[in-house]
This record gives sequence, structure tokens and C-alpha cells, in this order.
Amino acid sequence: MLEELTAGRAWFGRSSIREPLQAVSKGLDNVYDNATQWVDLACQIKRIDPHSSARAEEMVSGPVAVLRYLEILAQSLKDISATGCPRLPGRFKRTSAGSLRLPVVPVKGLYDSLIFPFHQGEIRMQRDVTPETLAAHLAYTYRQRHADSARLAVVLGAGNVTSIPVADVLTKMFRDNCVVLLKLHPVTAPLEETFRRALSPLVDRSLLRITVGDQRLGEALVHDSRVDTVHITGSHRAYQAIVRGSDAVKPSENSHQPLVTFAGTADDGPKDVPPPRLRQGDGQSHLSNETGVRRETKRRLNKEVTAELGNVSPWIVVPGHYSSRDLNEQAECLAQSIVNNVSFNCVATKVIVTWRQWKQRDAFLDQVERIISRVPRRVAWYPGAADHFERSLGIQADNEGRLPWTFLRNVAWDQPASFFREEFFGCVFADVAIDADDERQFVRRAFDFANDRLFGSLAATLTVPNAYRRADATGRFFQEELDRLRYQAIGINVWPGLMFVLMSHPWGSYGFRHGRKVESGVGLVHDGFMVCGTEKTTLEAPLRNLIKPFSYPTYPRPQAPAEELLRVYHRPNLWNLCRLTAAAIWGSVGSQTDGSDSAKGPKDNLLNITGLRGESFSVSSPTIVRRLGALRTNMTAARPADD
Repeated sequence: MLEELTAGRAWFGRSSIREPLQAVSKGLDNVYDNATQWVDLACQIKRIDPHSSARAEEMVSGPVAVLRYLEILAQSLKDISATGCPRLPGRFKRTSAGSLRLPVVPVKGLYDSLIFPFHQGEIRMQRDVTPETLAAHLAYTYRQRHADSARLAVVLGAGNVTSIPVADVLTKMFRDNCVVLLKLHPVTAPLEETFRRALSPLVDRSLLRITVGDQRLGEALVHDSRVDTVHITGSHRAYQAIVRGSDAVKPSENSHQPLVTFAGTADDGPKDVPPPRLRQGDGQSHLSNETGVRRETKRRLNKEVTAELGNVSPWIVVPGHYSSRDLNEQAECLAQSIVNNVSFNCVATKVIVTWRQWKQRDAFLDQVERIISRVPRRVAWYPGAADHFERSLGIQADNEGRLPWTFLRNVAWDQPASFFREEFFGCVFADVAIDADDERQFVRRAFDFANDRLFGSLAATLTVPNAYRRADATGRFFQEELDRLRYQAIGINVWPGLMFVLMSHPWGSYGFRHGRKVESGVGLVHDGFMVCGTEKTTLEAPLRNLIKPFSYPTYPRPQAPAEELLRVYHRPNLWNLCRLTAAAIWGSVGSQTDGSDSAKGPKDNLLNITGLRGESFSVSSPTIVRRLGALRTNMTAARPADD
């Protein structure tokens, strides 16, 4: 395979823009033609009932996202051919600090203004990028392209979201000028032939090869001398094992910390306690709390390695007055970020951060509970997830391999917790209440908590009241604080998972560019406009949508609009847009049809765990045992059979 790719690299380096553009155009038809089988196989892998609403998730996060990426790439390549660089959807603006803000949503020609009304997506550039130098930061590899410029890349594909390996291939090929060997994750191995057919224009030109295999095959590929660059999507431990070798990865020091420590009630104990701050130099010369890897360990792989890793994703609610409809919509959006893909997403919300003195705090969190409690439990399909859940929480999956949505309520923000420092890959999320004298102090403390206490810098979500942003004083303050928030993708009133699907924003880690630890990864991917020199990205939405998004967990029948959205991105035209509109209206009427768990009541679906102030989470804690007892009587102790 590597020999064939080496031959393809020589052709790719000599080719004009026309050949890549033709390959992208053919790829649109091939992906669309194979979309149904793609989703069918994804549902089999994840043990999703084909009649379940969860099938729509696989459609949107799989072929829909890839088709949209191909559409944006095709337009960018046309612009490069005509003018030398991609054309952005609008004129740049400036942040409060003077940096450039580049618009990337809505995208012209894809009906974003109608499908996602009032959504505004931006790339915030690094401060040294000026209007005069901006063009040099667009499609930079095409400015340096020559006969010997093409490289050979190995992509180690993700196992949790089926569009990721395909989008990674497209990024390395059309943005970074690489031919690619894609090694699929063992979980997604059944998709090998489907991907090969969907990407046949690239396979036929020897620009792409797809293979499956174990860890030993992956190690052999990345160390092969013919390979120039490697990209991985996975955990930070997998990244460190590749870069420094498996011997360098030690057990995490976080394993000695409790999962969480509870804060108790609002009247129990001192209130005005600032969060502990991490010094910038921490972890540089000793054992890192995040990775268990010594910083002085010598690199074993001396070639370019980029990665998209994990994140403990926060959802910060800026206090203020929200109408009941505003609260319900934001609770539904938050619930979506937890239940989507059974929380096997690197951007699944893990920590809800609120102001303890906010009058609507309990009402908001109770609404989140009510929504999630109505969502049927789903199979913990990702390898090792059920075992980790049992070790951490003392709860076994039922006979069908399903686990309850688990809410750790009222967790102390100022105490050690491994939940803050290690990504929990599964259906667990926590609530943290921060004490502050007023809204501004809360925003500062909440952002400090997210920046300094939570693992990763991939994505964060903010819920912000309209009045807070419209006022001149608080509006300026919010923009200044937003500049200080150290995350790559920031959703304002919208889950950053939509930013991933839109494929308009660069996606990856914020921290690696600022001398911080490799937590969420190295490098950026999936940016259809091929922008470099980015600082962070934002997607802003109204508190309430005009029409309920079909990705929300209480949307009755999302399958039809998901399929029509696929049709829109295959052939963007008014007729397909009308079909999507009709499907969205029809799908929003009636009750939810999800036969996967209809016999289970809401109390079986969600587990609320709360402890006394200062009590560390342990499966032997008296309070925890009482909380778990009722649930355990309704759950069989039998373990699901291994596939």
C-alpha cells in the first residue's frame, strides 16, 4: 500500500487544482450513494435500533457532515483556482483586543441563513495577523505547491464518530497536500468497504488506501520511513504512546483523587472561596497530572504528529433573567450535548457551571434532569466504557448493555476531583455551583475554573442572557472575558457539536499553541476555508430557535429531516430545501417514536447522585449507597456479553 501511495504522491504533487476539484466533485455523488449503507453499519456497530431516533444522529454526524465538508472544499478549490485563495462568506471585523474576526457561518450557497437562522460563526485570528497579511494565511499549502511538495500521511482513525476518519483524510489531502493511508479503528472496521466505495475517486488515483488492523500495525505504519506525517484522533494516552512509546505512559496521578467531592447545600460551609490557580510552569519538569508522562522523556517518533484528543467540556450559564421558554430551550440544547452518541464525544458536556446565588439555578437544572430522564437508556457500545462506569460508580450495565444517564449534583468546584482532570468517556455529567458576589465575579471565576481546573481546551459552551450582552458595560466586559477563555471552539447558546458538523471552523486544541500541555491535541483539522493563524472560533445562536432543531432529544421524528438535510448538501437547491422544511414540520408533530426502550420509565433512565458537603464520591459512602440502592434493585447484575 505504501508503494502505491508513493507513486500517487508523485502524481498529486504535479497535478493542477483541476484534478483535486474533480475528485471532490465525484466524492459528493459517491458519499451520497453510500450514505444509507454507511448509517446502517454505524447503527449495527453502536447497537442502535434502526427505528430509533438515534439513527438520525448517525446520519448527521456521519455522511451529512462529510457532504457539507466536501461542498465547502469544492467552493474553496474553485476560489483558489480563480483568485489564489478561498473566499470567505463576509467581511472581517475586530475583537475588543483588535484581532481580526473572520466570518465562516452562514456559508453562501448552502442555505445556512434559512436552515440555521441567526447563527453567526467566526474565526478569531492571532494578533499578528493583519488585513494586509490575511491572504497569506489562507490556503498556504497551495502557495508552496510544487512537484515534490506532496507528502505521505498516516491517519489513525477515530472509533466514536464515523465522519471523523473521512474528514481527517480530506483535511490531510486537500488542505495539507498529502496522500493518505487511513487505518481504521477496530470499532469501525465494518465500514472499510463502504468508505472505500465512497472515496473511490481518491482510491482510484492512488491518493488513498484504507486498511484495518491492530495496534502493532499502527505502530509499524507510523514508524515507516516512507511516512512523513501522522494524524491521530483518540486519547492523550494513545498520543503519548505513539510519540514517546508505550513505556513512557505511566498510571495517572489523578487515580489517587476522588472522582468528585460534593459541596452540600448552599447554607453549609463558607461561600467566598476562590478557585485554586495553576501556575503556568506547573508540570514542565515533573510527572504531569494529565498524562502521566515525564516531560523529559525523549520523543520516540521524530516526525510531525498532529492529534485531536479529549476534553472535559464545560457548559457555563451566565446568570441573569431568562424567560421560561429561554430556560427550556437551553436545557434542551444542553441535554442534547449529553445524550448525543451516549456521551462518547470529546465535546459531550461534562460539567455544568452555574452561579450558586442565581435565582433560576434550581429550575434550570431540574429542567435538564426532566428532559434527560425521558431519554431512553442506550447501549454503552464503546469498548471498555461499561467496565469503567462500573469501576467508577459501582453500577453494572443491564442485560442489554445499557447504562443510566448519571448526574453528579452539586459537586465542589474548589476540591480535587479526577472527574475534572480525566475525560470520563460515558454518560456521566456533573453540576458545579460557584459562589460569587455578583455576576461579573462569577463570570471571572467560572472562566478561571474552566481554564485552570478542567482538562483540555477543545470546546466550551456559554449560555448568555440577551440583556447581559445588550448593555454597553456588561457587553464590553463579556467580550473581554471571552478573549480570555482558553478554548478553541466556543458555542454561545449552542452546543459546539454543531460547529463540528458544519465543518466551517478549524477544529482542535487551543492550548498547544500557547506553550501549554498536550491535552486536547496538536494542530487543527476540518476547516473548509483552509485558514491558518487562528486563535479560537465561535458560533453564536439565539437563546431560542424559530423551529425546534431536530437534533434535540425531545424532537419526535428526526429521521426524515436528517435524510432531507443529506439531500440538501448533495444537491443544494430550493426544491431540496423545501423538502427539508416539510420534513422538519412533519417530524416535529406528534410523540417521540423510539421503540428501543419504551417499557422503561423515566426513573430508570436517569440517576441523580448527591452527597453531603465534603463527602468524596465512593461506592462505599453511606449516602451514595442509599442513592444507588433503589436503582440497583431494578438493574440486573449480569454483564453484557462481549461482541
